[in-house]
Parts: sequence; C-alpha cells; structure tokens
Amino acid sequence: MRIGHAAIAAAVGVVLAGGVASGQDQPPEPPKKYKIVPLNLQRQQQGTQGMADVGRARVRGGDCDGALAAFEEALRTSKDPSIHRDRGLCHEKLGHPYPAIDDYRVYLTHMPDAPDADAIRTRLRRLEDQTSGRPPSLAADSDMPEGMGVHADVSVGSAGASATAGTSDSQHDDGPSSASPGPDRDKGPQPAETEEDEALQTPLARGKGWAVGPFFAEHKWLMNSSSLGGNTQYGLLLQGSQTWTESVGVQGRYAVGPRGALVVEVGYEHFNGTSVDPAVASALTSQIAYEFRFPLEPDYKNQVFLAPGLGYEHLSVTPTDPSSPSQSYGAFVPRVRFGYRHLFQPSVGLDASIDGGFANFFAYGSFPYDSNASGTTLLALNVGILWGL
Repeated sequence: MRIGHAAIAAAVGVVLAGGVASGQDQPPEPPKKYKIVPLNLQRQQQGTQGMADVGRARVRGGDCDGALAAFEEALRTSKDPSIHRDRGLCHEKLGHPYPAIDDYRVYLTHMPDAPDADAIRTRLRRLEDQTSGRPPSLAADSDMPEGMGVHADVSVGSAGASATAGTSDSQHDDGPSSASPGPDRDKGPQPAETEEDEALQTPLARGKGWAVGPFFAEHKWLMNSSSLGGNTQYGLLLQGSQTWTESVGVQGRYAVGPRGALVVEVGYEHFNGTSVDPAVASALTSQIAYEFRFPLEPDYKNQVFLAPGLGYEHLSVTPTDPSSPSQSYGAFVPRVRFGYRHLFQPSVGLDASIDGGFANFFAYGSFPYDSNASGTTLLALNVGILWGL
C-alpha cells in the first residue's frame, strides 16, 4: 500500500510539473478590451512642404490633375504664395482660366518683385484678355512649355533648413517651382496689387494715350521800361501792378509711358489795366514741354512732376487813342514747371504747379531777338484739370 501511494504521488507531481512548464512556454494573451489598429502617419509626416513637393513632383510627371489635389492640401495650412503660382500653372494647362487668374493674382500681390513675376504677369494678362473678350494684348504662347516642371534645392545648415526654387523653361530644368517667398510669407493677407490693374492703364497713370483739360494761370512779368525795346511808353505802361496777368486755356498731352508725357498748352492772357490807361495789353500764351512724373504711391493717386519746356508769347498792345497804331511783340520763353497731381479717378486728375521762365520781347521786325530789349522774368502759378481719353 505504501508503494502504491508513492507511485500515485509521483504521477501527480509529473503532471503538475508539465502543466507549469507548458504554461511558461506560451505568451500571455493580450487583454480583450484593446484593439490593434494600423496607423497612417504619411500625411502628418509630410506636412505642408511635403504636400507641396508632392504636387510639384506630379507636375514633373505630367499629372496636373493629381498635382491640384496636393496643392489644395498644402494650402490648407500654408500661406506660401509660390504654391498659388504652381497651382495656377496647372489650372492654366488644364484649361481652367478663372482659377488660374485668381492664383496668379495672389502670387503677384505677395511677390511683385519675384524673378518670374514678369512671366506670370504675361500669363495673367493673356488669360484676362481671353476671359473678357478683349483683343489679345500679348502674343499667345504654349500653355506650359515641354519640360517645364518644378525644381527645388534644399540645404540644411546650423540655422535650420532653407529652400530655394525657381521657374525655368529649359528642358534641362525641372520646371516651375517656388521662388523663396521671402519675409512677407508670414505677414498674412497683403493689400491687393494694383500696378497691373486695367483701371491704371490710363494716360494719367501707367498707360499711354491722350489727356486734355482746361487750365487757369496767374502770371507775373518782371518788366521795366526797356522790356519792349525802343518803345519806352509801352515799356513804362507794363510795369508794377499791370504786369499781373490772368490766363485761361486748354492743355493737351500724350503720355508715352508711365513716367513721361509730351505737353502742349494754348491760352489767352490778359494784362491788368483799365480803360483810362494809354494802352491795353493782351497776349496769346503757349508752350510745349516734356513732363517727367514720379508717382508717390503704386496706384499713381498722388504724383509730382517736372516739365522743362519752351513757351511763346504773342503780345498785343492797343492804345486807347484810336488814332494811335497798335503794336505787336513776340517772345520765346524757356520755362521750367514743377507741380503736384492728385487723381480723383484713374482718368481724372487735378494739377497745381509753379513756373519760372525768361523772355526777350521783340517787335516782329527784330525777330527772333531784340538786342535793344532787356530780358523779362516770368513767374506763374497754374491750376488745371485733366481727363484721360
């Protein structure tokens, strides 16, 4: 009996030892309440720059449709204007003019001086002509030259990562990419760019063409008794308070570009006098000048201008005694004008200016210069209104 009990105890020990060993070889089961789910971190790892690079890579591969989706995702968190530029190129190639116009305008607003800004302005102008029905103002070219893609150079230094990129039409380049957005990229929305707006293509702003308008001028002639040569009587007449004159006339001008215009003026000039004076003087005043203008603001709303020119005066002196003959004089008057212009609208402006000039009045028998006449200085204050045609 003792032997039987011992055998049974040994058998039970062997079974228990095997169960413990078997339990130690198997890993514990995971808790039932946790569920293992795969994580997709690709978008988070890429970030804004990553999605922009994805879009540019797709452009290089000719997949503008796929590039649009990547650019849209990048612009959810980015203010980089170059992404708008690249998305606009895709829209233009796919025949979407209105979204392309919007993207180009955003890019030029924030990056007006970018290396490729002129090329983007050319594309923008062509699309604006196309959508507005205007005759094309620029020769059409291909939507996107073959081989045009995206290139970007990335360098990492002690100060962190930096990226430079550019646009190239060469087939050896990767193609359109982002110029570095510069310090303005984090400043938020900027004022709309207006230098290229159609409204500013007027003769008083950036455009070419004609403008006309009336003017009024107050002149002061610094005459003396010998200003009219040998006619001392008339020379004495045109002195002092009587040499203040008022002029009214019309100005015509042709703007040759955003910074210059050819100016022509013609007007009637009345010398102050009364019916009891020995004679009454009046004149036809004119001048031709070239105006250099300097805008104080990008929209040309306020300008200063400098206009050197040459004037001509035709002076008529009529005696109050009918038995005395009238006398006519002429004078070439080199003049310089300095003034200020304010535009109420792109085609309507108000001028205020001052003039200075020097004249030698001669009787027409002494044309074009009378050595017996002393020189006469002209000072003038002018006000005018201009309308661009």
